[in-house]
Amino acid sequence: MNMTDESPSKPDTPKPGWILLTGTVLLVLISTVLSVLNEMLQGGSFPQVCGAAAAPSFWAAVLALLFSISPRFRNPRSKAKVVLWTSFLFFIGTLCSYATKTPRALEQVAQEINAKGPNMADPTTRVEGAKAGPGRLLTITTTFVEVDGRTVDRVKWERTVRPQVRENILKILGVQKMLKSGITVTYHILGKDNVLIDDVKLTGRDIPKKN
Repeated sequence: MNMTDESPSKPDTPKPGWILLTGTVLLVLISTVLSVLNEMLQGGSFPQVCGAAAAPSFWAAVLALLFSISPRFRNPRSKAKVVLWTSFLFFIGTLCSYATKTPRALEQVAQEINAKGPNMADPTTRVEGAKAGPGRLLTITTTFVEVDGRTVDRVKWERTVRPQVRENILKILGVQKMLKSGITVTYHILGKDNVLIDDVKLTGRDIPKKN
């Protein structure tokens, strides 16, 4: 009876399926595009935009290499999963950054307003200063120098004065430009006694439509 020696067969190396591969590639691409757009909206320079484009792939590769220290993560399928989850976390982080991070250009606008110090925008309105953030919000503090916040006629304010204030603000070209770019502008209006009269909040939806 002839005996034949059979060498033990090596186990198949786990490979990623097409769904895993497709999902990983798409998520990396989406994270890259979102990262670039976020950096551009923040007013980043060209090198910063390039860095944002490379960041998702770079960190996915770094984590895949780190996980490869463990034998269980050395097969292609496990590496693809690491890249997938890293890209997903990067995607979520970029969305949160977009929602909460104040654009550099907006910070610059606030700095320019504050650099002028308290100044009279018109005979009855003094601009005290501005604050950028959180996120895409610009708050401008103003004082109505001829109005007492404690005794202001609230009914008259709501019916006639507030609509006129909103209309006048929306005529300012700088404000229109910010609203169109997705910035929310809030005017924090105080009386001459430093008592709050109103907060007038404006968004892109408040821009009057041209006939």
